[in-house]
Amino acid sequence: MKNVQAAADIVNSRGGVLGGKKFEVVPFDNKGNPQESLIVLKQAIDQDMRHVISGVSNIAHAITDAVGKHNARNPDRAVLFLDYGALDPALTESKCSFWHFRFEAHADTQVNVLTDYIARQTSVHKIYLINQDYAYGQAVRQAAKEMLAVKRPDIQIVGDDLMPLGKVKDFAPYVAKIHASEADSVLTGNWGNDLSLLIKSSNEAGLKSTYYTLLAAFLALRGQSVPPGQIGSRHSMRGTSMPRTVPGKRRCSSTRPNTMRSPT
Repeated sequence: MKNVQAAADIVNSRGGVLGGKKFEVVPFDNKGNPQESLIVLKQAIDQDMRHVISGVSNIAHAITDAVGKHNARNPDRAVLFLDYGALDPALTESKCSFWHFRFEAHADTQVNVLTDYIARQTSVHKIYLINQDYAYGQAVRQAAKEMLAVKRPDIQIVGDDLMPLGKVKDFAPYVAKIHASEADSVLTGNWGNDLSLLIKSSNEAGLKSTYYTLLAAFLALRGQSVPPGQIGSRHSMRGTSMPRTVPGKRRCSSTRPNTMRSPT
């Protein structure tokens, strides 16, 4: 929210856009769940707000679906969803929508880059997967398995956990499982407390496994430090090429319906 407001302030200070129009950022609290997101989305639309900014994959799926239905019913009041951080590939593949605009590289792209790097590491032989149990975490898990099998079929996946999103406070049991598996590496798409607490618990237990992450930038943004050598990190995958074709997936080919007008 602070980043969006800061960006709007900068643009407004320079005269705005489209002949002097100024941005107004109006915050709504979705309480981190899809159901509440639909309630505040309706509130925003009822106030004639035509551009919606949000992130997190499970919430983005709900918003994309609701915006599509709204626009079909109200072609003269179309809403555009600006997605700054929902990383589930399906949002621009199997469930793509003309009214959803993605800014961030999705999970397949990120994992493709990360597994390219891992494949070159001769020290990696056993990997443990731990991810959050929602759309993005599940996508990271699937992509990691598929891509490692092609790029380094000799690597063993010795553990595979999906954990509740944002609900685990004690990661010691997960760290104990990683230690027992004798994994030399851990691949995770975790972010926020689910990443920082996992790393903290690993450090406290003296775990020697190297962590390969996609969203370690969250640690830096939270002002947390990671001991040198403890974590192998590849994040902020913007600008990378699209991954190799994954069976059963397609690129978005959605077009704007002829009966609708774009938001102004």
